[in-house]
Amino acid sequence: MVASEQNVRQVLQALAEIQNGMEKLRSLGVIRSQKVVGDLGEWLVAQVFGGEIAASKGNADWDVIADGERIQVKAHAKAADNSTRWTGFPKPPAGVDAIAVVVFSPAFRVLELYKVPAEELGRLLRASGDKLRLPWDDLGDWRVSKAMLPASSPLCEMFE
Repeated sequence: MVASEQNVRQVLQALAEIQNGMEKLRSLGVIRSQKVVGDLGEWLVAQVFGGEIAASKGNADWDVIADGERIQVKAHAKAADNSTRWTGFPKPPAGVDAIAVVVFSPAFRVLELYKVPAEELGRLLRASGDKLRLPWDDLGDWRVSKAMLPASSPLCEMFE
């Protein structure tokens, strides 16, 4: 079915808004690559934990350093019909002090945020074929909620 001219114009306007938002996020240093979800997750983790994003996207181990702690960030944007509740790893993470898992809604609101110490990963990672899975339902002890942020923090607006 071919869209009406009005519908096409509405789509083009919405795309222009996305493009303007992406350009603004790039100029603010939030988006650094074409991996928007990962970049947004790294930025959020750096803000929440008072850290800095690694200067190089090619850094194999950690993404954010906060108080001397090297944090690898795994971010997910969940479609409403996606029931997957785990983060996959090709091999056990090395060279990090913690793993942060960020789960965004389709509108990029924070649904879940976890920061798991690396020493806990050995008992939490589950083998699945040739990959490892970190089930989110096992991470409750390390959940970071909106209530843990200062009430005056503008980051609270990102959390559901």
